[in-house]
Amino acid sequence: MSTKQARDCWGLLGAIALIGCTSGGGSKDSASDTAGAADGGSADGADGSEGGADDGGGDGGGDGGNAYPEGPVAFTLTTTGDSALSLSFSEPDCPYRASGTSFRQTWRGDGHVFVLIVEVSRDFPGTPGTYGAAGTTRVRLQEEAGGSLTYYDSTLGDGVVEVTLDGFSVDDDRAWGSFSAGALGGSAGERVEIGPQPLPIWCPTLL
Repeated sequence: MSTKQARDCWGLLGAIALIGCTSGGGSKDSASDTAGAADGGSADGADGSEGGADDGGGDGGGDGGNAYPEGPVAFTLTTTGDSALSLSFSEPDCPYRASGTSFRQTWRGDGHVFVLIVEVSRDFPGTPGTYGAAGTTRVRLQEEAGGSLTYYDSTLGDGVVEVTLDGFSVDDDRAWGSFSAGALGGSAGERVEIGPQPLPIWCPTLL
């Protein structure tokens, strides 16, 4: 083999070796890029998932915290003593003024035969709490127009009434709780007990 031929062979082998090295490096770089993309995509996906879960969970928890108790659909009040009545009530009404100093809950039933009224007066502060000081609370049970106008009032009976407002908010336009009372008296000296106690207070709106 001549010197020229030997030189050409060595040059060809060098070129082949160079091509092989270049090709291998490109594959390695490509593999690294692919792995990096996979790592980056996984991290981004995890971050996005966590953010969504946190946001959703926070909102749901907040809404649940503002839930109000379910109000009574209807209840039956009975009286014992000088008169035996069984009355159903299902229509609540709470005419409250934010500037006022009293709270009143009224209950009526089908036909509006009787109305049941519970009141807190004497500078009612407009906050949840238990009220029952003498002269500050009152319960009345009276027949509406069209009947014999039967009337019973705690101020004519024992004068004992305890009102518990578990919730009261003008901003949320809601109030709820319960009340109990001793004997109610009539205008002719009758006395009746009402039950079962405690009886509900429920204001789906404060008018």
